[in-house]
Amino acid sequence: MAHLYVAMFNTWIYFTAAVCLVQFNFELDGSLLGMELHGRTLGIIGTGKIGQLVAGIGLAFGMRVVCYDKFKNTTWAEQSGAEYFEDVNDVFREADVLSLHVPLFPETQFLVNEETIKLMKNTAFIVNTSRGGLIKTSALLDAFRKKELAGVALDVVYGEEDFVFTNMSDDNIMDDDLARLTTYRQAIVTGHMAFFSDVALKNIGDTTIDNLIQMAAKLVKKGKLDEQELPEATVAMLKGMGFNQGNLLSKMSVKSGHVRI
Repeated sequence: MAHLYVAMFNTWIYFTAAVCLVQFNFELDGSLLGMELHGRTLGIIGTGKIGQLVAGIGLAFGMRVVCYDKFKNTTWAEQSGAEYFEDVNDVFREADVLSLHVPLFPETQFLVNEETIKLMKNTAFIVNTSRGGLIKTSALLDAFRKKELAGVALDVVYGEEDFVFTNMSDDNIMDDDLARLTTYRQAIVTGHMAFFSDVALKNIGDTTIDNLIQMAAKLVKKGKLDEQELPEATVAMLKGMGFNQGNLLSKMSVKSGHVRI
């Protein structure tokens, strides 16, 4: 969440301020002109848990929040002050900042493409911390060349599975579109690290362990922990953590508040 809003803020001035500081250039010019969030429109596609939290922060900044989701949460919208649109294209049209929070399915792949970008204001920004395949990279390049888009902040990119979490500083990125995108000062690209905080990692670990305990507990109750209902690697992980029919129930008692059988 913090990563998303830091990216949003920094995109306004394209990191120019940092470059000027390194060069001891304290002159103000047009490239340092920022844009206030207050009074702007934040468009959110996907209003699950993360989308709702992002919307709440935007509302706290005094932004108008417009949303699209195939499955609307009207109760949340009424309570929060967010506004749902029936047509996703209307979110593209209205947004000063567009933030994506949907899973990658065949129907959402390249949700941001040449056609949907043309619907957007040429002063708009796109932020994607969801899935790289939601955005067609070549469409961003085309939009920058035609000055149809002000900037993007991406923590995920299409095709990133070939290099993400890998030090590629001594190698060539074989994705020509991505390589060109990083040359634009309007683009901020980070390496799928928006989740990488101390609290988030602890939460991921806790949730993973809780899910494993839930899974193992139900199988033990059925006497099926050793059956091939789970992938072999998962069974090995459970047993390696000491989850077996002899001692699982005692381990469960420690986390009894979390286990549902």
